Amino acid sequence: MEVNLLELDKNLDNGVTNKEIESSQNNFLQTNIGKFVNEGIDLGLRATLPDFIEEDVIEIKDVLFNEGFKEALKETVNKAVEAGKGIIGIFTGDIKDVTKLKEILKEGKIINKISKLIDNATKKAVKNGSISSSTSSLIKSSKNAILDVIEDKIDVSTVAQEKGIQTINTSIEKWQEAYKEQNFKKMQTYYDRIKKNLNKYIEIESTITKARQVENIHNLIKNNGKNFNLTKEEIELADALTF
Repeated sequence: MEVNLLELDKNLDNGVTNKEIESSQNNFLQTNIGKFVNEGIDLGLRATLPDFIEEDVIEIKDVLFNEGFKEALKETVNKAVEAGKGIIGIFTGDIKDVTKLKEILKEGKIINKISKLIDNATKKAVKNGSISSSTSSLIKSSKNAILDVIEDKIDVSTVAQEKGIQTINTSIEKWQEAYKEQNFKKMQTYYDRIKKNLNKYIEIESTITKARQVENIHNLIKNNGKNFNLTKEEIELADALTF
């Protein structure tokens, strides 16, 4: 029996909730923007303060992150994403179109919010005696360079996300074509590509659902001795196991 993923897509709204997808997306953004902030502070300080030795840069960066920066960054990312989604009219909770990601972060003023975080962390560090006022001034002088690095990395990342999701969807389509040809070798090639790329990119519900359907049908055929003669019940079970 032919597997038609377009027909199986009628069950897209079952199983994984918008809130679960939204939570996964927020965690993904927190992790990646956290990396960009870390790299931005590192590269920004080095660019503005070329005479600083390695240990000084690491110490300044660690001080900022120890002033509640990591925890505040998570909340900041969430607020920026929510604000951005509200402005461009996404009210379902999760981001269903990765092309909107850059617009959401821009409208949510993520760079402005990160700038304020750096200011607040620097003030706390001075107040607590973790850094001197002169070091605080040096951080302020390097802030624009830091923010430029972060913004550049976010821009590059959003383009990569869009291309990555397109690659996964193309692999899913190629898997379907290979299935129609009953060519398991080609199916395995595209299945491996899907699995390899799936965890690299932000979760988009339609892509995740299709990928899980492919996984279930693929493994069903594989475990059935690469036999393509699946019963209606087997296909329905594989679809039910998607979630």
